[in-house]
Amino acid sequence: MLSYKDLLDLVNKSDFTLIGYTFREERVKDEFISNFSFIEIDEISSSFSFKSFLRDLKLKSILENGESVKNPDYILLDINNIRIEEKDSLGGRQKVIRKIIEKIREDVYRDYSSEFPAKPQYKVIFTCSLYNSGTNSNDNEISNFSGGSGPIFTSDLVLSIKDNKIKVLKNRFGNNGDEIVYNFQDNKKTIIFA
Repeated sequence: MLSYKDLLDLVNKSDFTLIGYTFREERVKDEFISNFSFIEIDEISSSFSFKSFLRDLKLKSILENGESVKNPDYILLDINNIRIEEKDSLGGRQKVIRKIIEKIREDVYRDYSSEFPAKPQYKVIFTCSLYNSGTNSNDNEISNFSGGSGPIFTSDLVLSIKDNKIKVLKNRFGNNGDEIVYNFQDNKKTIIFA
């Protein structure tokens, strides 16, 4: 059985984490990722360059604050912030998202490590909304990631937040299927183990 600390430790082990959430659980997602030091990529397109993003971030920090940028541990990207340009729309949204995610993964590993296995300077947390695509033979709702399967394959750890539960869907460091249940009372978070 996983504890809340176990989930945080799994994210710390993971270089690429995908967190899917329903809009009702957006608050749970926000509270969960607030445990990590991150900088968010506000908007991204197929012409996005990870190196340029980091360079611009450092320059902006120096120009505005007169000091070097505070290095976060994570880069956060909500897949809903990926903008599809007209020239890219022929392949479909999911193919464009897959290419962008794969390019970010390539850039993170290629540019920041000479050791093997590679350890990137930054880790990445992707967030993505979930949608229901029907029910299975047991009348259970089937939830899908709006970004398609590309981010799932790229990630070391995949979590879903639905019905006040965080469930481990993919875990390269242990077991899949573990979950914890959240109850919110009086703005205090109480964790009940499922």
